[in-house]
Amino acid sequence: MSWITDLVSKKNETSIETENLNIKKEYLYLSVQSNYVCMLVIDESTDIGNIIYKEEVYLGSYENLSKGQNVKDLHNVLDKVLKEKSELFKKKTGVYVSLPAIGNFFKNINVQKGDHDDMKKLVLAEIKNTLPIDFSQILYAENDLGSLALNTNAFFTVCVQKSNLEKFEKIFKDNNIKASFEIEVFSLARIAKRDEQFRVIIFVNNFYTLLIILHGQIIHDEKILEKGSYEIIDKISKDNDIDVSETYKLVENFEKIKSENRPSHGIIEKYIDNFTRELAKVLSIAIFSFEKKYTLEVKELILAGFGANNFLVKHLQSEFDKSTEISLIGEDNLLRYNAENFKAEDLKRYAQCFGLALKTK
Repeated sequence: MSWITDLVSKKNETSIETENLNIKKEYLYLSVQSNYVCMLVIDESTDIGNIIYKEEVYLGSYENLSKGQNVKDLHNVLDKVLKEKSELFKKKTGVYVSLPAIGNFFKNINVQKGDHDDMKKLVLAEIKNTLPIDFSQILYAENDLGSLALNTNAFFTVCVQKSNLEKFEKIFKDNNIKASFEIEVFSLARIAKRDEQFRVIIFVNNFYTLLIILHGQIIHDEKILEKGSYEIIDKISKDNDIDVSETYKLVENFEKIKSENRPSHGIIEKYIDNFTRELAKVLSIAIFSFEKKYTLEVKELILAGFGANNFLVKHLQSEFDKSTEISLIGEDNLLRYNAENFKAEDLKRYAQCFGLALKTK
């Protein structure tokens, strides 16, 4: 679930008893996708950072579409959701919004090593030559990754469409909500540890799967695979002539159906197993490509999203070496994953559109 990928809190060794429990610090985190909005409220009055509210709103119904389908006018639908949930935004210490990666441009660019200003000019020239829209229409940022290969220097670049970001900003402003924004690629990167290990975050969405290769928390590259968990819903629905909304209910309640030993659990399990097996193979090829391109070894895989589950963990374990650590983020271990990240108070310094966490010199 995408809300679990957002920053929650930073623990330290201070005991709960030393906190002023009368001071309420409620932070609201939104993860916006083209088919749903996830909302998470964290009370950070104590070190624990209690989750006090969570909700996932599917957007299809706002345009008379089936549950889980992408809406045609995301901005208009989001405006309706914010109006309906207006009470939720009141008296919040901060509101932080994670926006979809789709529609933005990311690229790792290698240039001949030389004067830093000259290298930046080469990077910018390549960006301008490959951008599908005019450079004046985007917000641009780069992060110097240093030398990853002989006589070359790498830069991770990101381009965000101004018009798209401005529409999101206007929607929140019109609803009297003061919010900070960033792209989900950077929201996801926050769940990683600040160390020297190479890892890949795998976010399985309904209609795509996002891979982010990291060195510690520093993003080196990303890739979007056009394969998402909606394939499970679609296939069950078509093969068995079941309404899409009903199929969603069956899949979402799979664990309950299984615990009750109902006959349908075996059918659902087969589809989930087949999808995650196929996805694991596609992921292993993509990650091998990362390793080959950058001459490195990925030591950890972190899974999140609607399609991330124990089935995917099992199939990835068969695709990778036993020494590769594979973690699944769920509500039960959410706070542990945020133990080494920025405090919510710090987030606003980084959450302005692309929130690049610059490499520590």
